[in-house]
Amino acid sequence: MKRVFIAIEICPEPEVTDVIDLLRDELQEERIRWVNEQQFHLTLKFFGDQSDEQIADIIRQTENVCQQTASFSFSIGQPGYFRDRSQLRVLWLKILQSSTLEEFQQTLEKELGLAGFQKEDRRFQPHLTLGRIQSISKPRQFYELMDQFPKKTLQVITVNQLILFESILKPSGPEYRKLKTFALQEKDRS
Repeated sequence: MKRVFIAIEICPEPEVTDVIDLLRDELQEERIRWVNEQQFHLTLKFFGDQSDEQIADIIRQTENVCQQTASFSFSIGQPGYFRDRSQLRVLWLKILQSSTLEEFQQTLEKELGLAGFQKEDRRFQPHLTLGRIQSISKPRQFYELMDQFPKKTLQVITVNQLILFESILKPSGPEYRKLKTFALQEKDRS
């Protein structure tokens, strides 16, 4: 069994890394497990533990979808956060101009559902996870920091491929190994 997910790999450009560096600096006193920038990705579908046979089905269905999809773009914007009832949980960068991304994810979800993979219960909320928040000792300063960021595009991502990753859980944090890369079709330039 392998713990797998399909994602878009993200290579941050300087404007994104500047925001991340600022956040890390301003929040260094807080308990946040930061994601390694070499492991940035946008998850489209998380499967959990799957057998080799199930992984072969995932590969077949994903190849079918990618062969029928032209490359597309979306933008990365300002930082935000997820929280549950009373606790901050995740620090992330917002995904902007994402209607094509969301349609693509829904198509992928539908095709994988036809192959017997369980559909996600919650709505797809595209975001780039920067860190998992364990605790914030100064919430007022945290919220003030978040409010300082302008709503603007930091980076445009062109999606030419998807990757099937294996997530290997380690005490130091998850390690991601590429199992398969899927090419999207080149845009027609006529």
